[in-house]
Amino acid sequence: MSIQTMSTKSNLNLTGITENVSKVLTIYTGGTIGMTLNENGVLAPVPGQFEPRIREDMNFHDPTYLPTDPEWLVLPSLKDEKRILYKIKEYDPLLDSSNMERGDWKRIAQDIYDEYKNYDGFVVLHGTDTLAFTSSALSFMLQNLGKPVIVTGSQIPIYQTRSDGKDNFIESLIVAGTYDIPEVCVMFNHELLRGNRTVKVNCEAFDAFDSPNYPPLATMGVSINLNEIYINRPPLIEPFSVQLSIDGNVSLLRITPGMSLAQIRGALGSSVRGVVLQSFGAGNIPSNRDDLLTELKAAIARGAIIVNCTQCLGGSVADVYDASSEILSMGVIFLGDITMEAAYTKLSYVLSKGTWSLQDKKDMMKTSLRGELTVKSAKLSTASRLGNLKVIEKILNQNSSLVNSAIEEAISFDQTKVIELLLRHCAQFTGQSVEVAERLCAAAANGSVKRLQSYKTAGVDLSQADSSGRTALHMAALHNSVNVVKFLLNHVDDINQRDTLGLTPMEYAKRNQSTEVITILNQAKQ
Repeated sequence: MSIQTMSTKSNLNLTGITENVSKVLTIYTGGTIGMTLNENGVLAPVPGQFEPRIREDMNFHDPTYLPTDPEWLVLPSLKDEKRILYKIKEYDPLLDSSNMERGDWKRIAQDIYDEYKNYDGFVVLHGTDTLAFTSSALSFMLQNLGKPVIVTGSQIPIYQTRSDGKDNFIESLIVAGTYDIPEVCVMFNHELLRGNRTVKVNCEAFDAFDSPNYPPLATMGVSINLNEIYINRPPLIEPFSVQLSIDGNVSLLRITPGMSLAQIRGALGSSVRGVVLQSFGAGNIPSNRDDLLTELKAAIARGAIIVNCTQCLGGSVADVYDASSEILSMGVIFLGDITMEAAYTKLSYVLSKGTWSLQDKKDMMKTSLRGELTVKSAKLSTASRLGNLKVIEKILNQNSSLVNSAIEEAISFDQTKVIELLLRHCAQFTGQSVEVAERLCAAAANGSVKRLQSYKTAGVDLSQADSSGRTALHMAALHNSVNVVKFLLNHVDDINQRDTLGLTPMEYAKRNQSTEVITILNQAKQ
């Protein structure tokens, strides 16, 4: 079932208000953020309590702004920003997120559809346990979304003195009411993450969520830093619509050493239409398990769609090992760097498309619909490695969404002209900082000025530190790479940056008795 409406800005008819305002609907589904301790000493939601208590808090509501209109809550004034007015729609019953299921995704999507013309943005308050599933599901169900939908929650109830819920909620309201971000996002611990790239990584820390394979869309510090280049904006503006049909016949098969045939058959039963296969590492399964391979083949033969994603937190599946090649050849679809939550909800969404053929559905699983996976083209990768500019230009003119996937290949083979071409097509290098820093350090240790220049051409910050706090300059000094040191001194701001041991590049050079490097660094200080 799919329903449509035109994407329009809300019309504000608030008597006497001339200030630039924005309206946000908050959908309160439950979760820790609104819980209190009950008589048994455990956290539980209390119906009807959330809005009255929020209204009493001066950080969430300015009672002087609309003193005669009790419907609205109003955020205190923000410098040079719109005044944000919001309402809270509380669900009955309030749910712990572990009780959330497909019907609740449909309810949230329906409410956003019903109120789409009346608000400029939406905030969904949600428990953390299944928040990544809900944000992924909504990203597919809300089709041609033109307004921000921010999903958030907290690790500690908002009523407690030391709660992450306060910042999470306020920052969500600000983003939903202020910024043009046509995506379903997750706001947590001062980072705005793409909803279908998000996973829960910690059940105790405030940084409970991460986006392992995609950078934050925004960071909330003293200033709000919006990473505009990472926001997914559709090339065509179509009417907003909602798909409420979500197929429930999808299972998860997580590969474990020595798993039983009964476990395998349970996940691949005859009623199952889709399977998310969570494999080892880069897409591997035990290739010596003929029973597993037989069951997978039988499921595919009867029309089930089986997709493969990694059990690892970061990285992607790829056909690089013998242990993965057989399942790829039998028709298992490799989904690159997609999360398990996004793979599960996307497969549920795609399978419910009644007008699509089986092949259409398989093709759509391999296509990035909402920025949930990084699509790579083998032909483009090969052309990038070889420096074939004409082929690259032709491919990008046909499909510009592939541009970011090619830049890593170009860097890896020091194809400077290719990098420059990709940049003209608005490519952005999106590697994670620690991983990139390790590559920079390796290049410096190997004395590869050319590789560092490739990264610099791609716009990478050469002063990034690895997990030990070491930079490329540290490694160049340690390995007496004179030419690398000379190059880096023109491209880093702080030559005295310290690693986790408190050591500077100069101290590395002295320990290694690198006389020439010591001289160069001393001259740079003058």
